[in-house]
This record gives sequence, structure tokens and C-alpha cells, in this order.
Amino acid sequence: MTAGPSHVLRVIRDGRELGRFSGLAPGEALDLELEVVAEVVDLELELRGPQGTLASSVRVNGGPFRGAQTDDLGRVEAQEVLPGRYSLWLQAPGCERIRVELEVDPSEAASLGARVRSSLVVPALRCVEP
Repeated sequence: MTAGPSHVLRVIRDGRELGRFSGLAPGEALDLELEVVAEVVDLELELRGPQGTLASSVRVNGGPFRGAQTDDLGRVEAQEVLPGRYSLWLQAPGCERIRVELEVDPSEAASLGARVRSSLVVPALRCVEP
């Protein structure tokens, strides 16, 4: 008698693999308990244009952001973010989507009560004229 197919289960959060379990049979129940060693932080990200103007109504995707949009002050927030480097996709209304890199450093949160404030300057965007 041959063994049936087995599966590998990957646990991913914010695009980072936290664990991998192999040899699971289809339909097999699994109790999942992971201890995350890294300290999570709440992140407030402010986007500004090349001239320092606030970048409002920009869609932000990637890492801890899923379909988020900046407010009138160019800010967007995410809770319980793991430290590390993230690739984010930004898209302003009528403009091309661009990719930027963001580094979340938990050491900045010590004095802010587990809240990290970060600022990104958005490169000049190619937009379609209305």
C-alpha cells in the first residue's frame, strides 16, 4: 500500500514566512501554535511628493497594507506590523503604479509606546492628464 499525497503548509504574515509544516495528509487537522519572537509595532506611514506636498488618496498595497488609502494628510496606518523590509505598491488617482521600499525598525518604537512613525517621499509619478 502506498502513502497518499502529502502537503506542505506555510504560515505567512505580512509577506514573511513564520513557519512551515510538511507531511500533512489531505483533511488532516492541525493545531497551529507559533511563537513570534519579533516585537510587532503599529505603523503610521506618511507619504509626501518630491516637493514635500502631502500625498493624499494614494492606494497602498504590500506588506501590512491591503488596499489601504492615504488620508488628506498623506497618512495610512497598519497594526501589529513585524519589523523588516517591505516592498509597497503605490498608486495615486490617474497615475502609474510604482514600487517603493520601506524599512520598519522596531527600535524606533521604544520611545513611542510601540508605535512607529515613518515617512516616505514618493518619486515623481507619471500621470494621465484628464
